Amino acid sequence: MRGHVFRAAQTSVCARLRAFSLGRRNAFSSVAAPFPYERVHEPVLLNEAMAHLSPGPGKVYLDGTFGEGGYTKRILDEADCSVVAIDQDPLAAERARELAKLYPGRMTVLWHEFGKIDALQRCFDGIVLDIGISSGQLASSRGFSFQTDSPLDMRMSSTPAHGSLRRLVPADVVVNQFSSDRLADIFRRFGQERFARQIAREIERRRAKAPIATTHQLVDAVVAALPRRYVREASIHPATRVFQSLRIYVNDELAQLQSALASAVRMLNPGGRLVVVSFHSLEDAIVKKFFRDLALAESSDFGILTKRAVKPTDEELNRNPRSRSAKLRAIEFTKGLTPLLERRMTCQ
Repeated sequence: MRGHVFRAAQTSVCARLRAFSLGRRNAFSSVAAPFPYERVHEPVLLNEAMAHLSPGPGKVYLDGTFGEGGYTKRILDEADCSVVAIDQDPLAAERARELAKLYPGRMTVLWHEFGKIDALQRCFDGIVLDIGISSGQLASSRGFSFQTDSPLDMRMSSTPAHGSLRRLVPADVVVNQFSSDRLADIFRRFGQERFARQIAREIERRRAKAPIATTHQLVDAVVAALPRRYVREASIHPATRVFQSLRIYVNDELAQLQSALASAVRMLNPGGRLVVVSFHSLEDAIVKKFFRDLALAESSDFGILTKRAVKPTDEELNRNPRSRSAKLRAIEFTKGLTPLLERRMTCQ
């Protein structure tokens, strides 16, 4: 009898969390509408990004993470300039090609990883990077979101644009084949999950009986591993950090960010600006340190434009809940070439 009561209580908690993940924190039915920002895309910190990028006529810009195209469209609307738009997600690249039809001769679209932008071998008057997941990806059936039950994949692209064997490994392989210790390390390192060990052990216990193949199966495993009080009082969905850590690991996002930053500053024309929007403390820490080290280096030709990270206004937070964790930082290449960087290309 006690086992039946516990399972019933556990099922009730999981049903409540699914309702919570659909944006109805105080409703406990299992059917609800998804968050509005998953249906209608709105670029995060758009006005702030444009203020720091400062698009001008005749200039050329790089949108290194096209996504839904919000930044690219705004750049093209603000000035008679051109944009090179890239994305490692082939679906996003296809959306970019559709947008390019509205701006004939002003957009170049490439299916390309943002961590390898140095392969473009050209320079820009401004570069913008949005290190987050797009609304289209959240709404897809690739397992990025727990709001719908879908296969655990989480790859930005199942076919890497410029070869990375790790990017061929979907999240279900990680969850079902990695050791408990390795899973706990991923959850802790990339998600800062305080219950990483307990969650990893619960996953190990469940997958011994049957593979964990869908997002809701993973959510159930996470919830079962957590203290009941923690689940009840959580301000965000308790599975958020686990999903985030798996996505970051599967797509090698932090290494890509580090590579993109190192390449981007070599690709700026004098006066060019690099604007980065991040959504995770680990990402922001990488950007902050890189900008600081670059600006403080001896004989540096770079100046930080944002002494502190720019955050969304209360108005944007109310209008677009997805922006709640966003931070923007910007840096400018102020004059001639920087010896520290040993630039591999000359930007005229």
